[in-house]
Amino acid sequence: MSIPYGLGSHPRWKPLLLVTVAVLAVLAMATTQVSSATSVSTSLTEDRTTIERADREGAGVEGDPEWLEVRQSLRKLAGDRLARLHLEHDPRAHLVLAMTGASVPAEVSEFVAATEVPVTVEMGAVSSVEDLIALTDRYIDRWVEAHPDFVGVDVRPVDGVVLIDSTSETSDISDVVEDISNSGLSVERRFVEGEVGDDRRGGYLTDSGCTVGFSVVRTGGTQRGTTTAGHCDNSYQWRNLSGGSWNTTTFQAQRRNAVSDIQWSTTSPAPQPRFHADQVSTYRVVTGSVGRTDMDGDYVCHNGRTSWYSCGTVVSITYRPTYDGACPGTCDAVWPKVEGASLKCGGGDSGGPWFNSTSAYGIHKGSSRSGDDCNWSIFTPIGKFSQMDMQVLAQ
Repeated sequence: MSIPYGLGSHPRWKPLLLVTVAVLAVLAMATTQVSSATSVSTSLTEDRTTIERADREGAGVEGDPEWLEVRQSLRKLAGDRLARLHLEHDPRAHLVLAMTGASVPAEVSEFVAATEVPVTVEMGAVSSVEDLIALTDRYIDRWVEAHPDFVGVDVRPVDGVVLIDSTSETSDISDVVEDISNSGLSVERRFVEGEVGDDRRGGYLTDSGCTVGFSVVRTGGTQRGTTTAGHCDNSYQWRNLSGGSWNTTTFQAQRRNAVSDIQWSTTSPAPQPRFHADQVSTYRVVTGSVGRTDMDGDYVCHNGRTSWYSCGTVVSITYRPTYDGACPGTCDAVWPKVEGASLKCGGGDSGGPWFNSTSAYGIHKGSSRSGDDCNWSIFTPIGKFSQMDMQVLAQ
């Protein structure tokens, strides 16, 4: 048995070790739980109708308080042995916890047996996520300087792989292979065709080439504001999707650093806890938010002034964009990455909201596009607004 990473596009899977009766017992128990869970999707091939229905009708488990609490507990119990914790929808919604080591810790077994949320535990991961990110931290500056064709780096701890997104299929990466192989791990290069970068320019919703995101409020206070991406202009006007008069904004603060690309401004009338999911919908009221470490595997959707409404799956929460201008310096491995057969993206989407149903996930940053096809998108997690002492405004 193996844990899929992404949408099944990676050819090399390493079988995980299921070596003890305890492991097999946990897996058997989890399988039983999965069988009784509410169906969300039949496949991770990302059937557009299924994902959009789950979003529009709130039919998924994404953002469910009980599921979020279980994720947080599992992550704490796994500790520094955590390789990956993500949501799978096939055949029914369940969590998958991958850890290093050969046997399931007793406290994990006890917790999984007691919770009503279906959980599969898989042991034998090659590396913990913490250790593999630390390894790439050691070399990333040198790699980026030596390889201008690198546009992103990710990690797959379960089978011990460093993933390189590159605009070249043939450039020499022997130095990277040597760095990683010295640690007993491997490198996988993925060819990225087309445009890669922050998605600013073109479109409709602001007069400065970007999209307005969620409303925010001062933490512990009452001051409200509107948001967009940090790489967008600090001075802009906005208007509703249906048109109408332009509204002015007053820039307050931004954070464009290794972990975030966001800004907020005050405006009149005062922002409300709502957002447009697409160009024709009525407003949705924000009821909550989902943190970065609790969104791996989730179905998510976004709205941008160029591509409008589309959806995909969070395939990683450890992506590190390395394309030119991605961050002022080197980006950290903390960016959620979304892929999907129906996903759309384009210049002008920057700053737009990422969400599932009425839960806020983040603010759009950038993407990789091949013509009309969106290879992937990345966004700033909604929790990063805490860097400016702000939080998403929810009902």
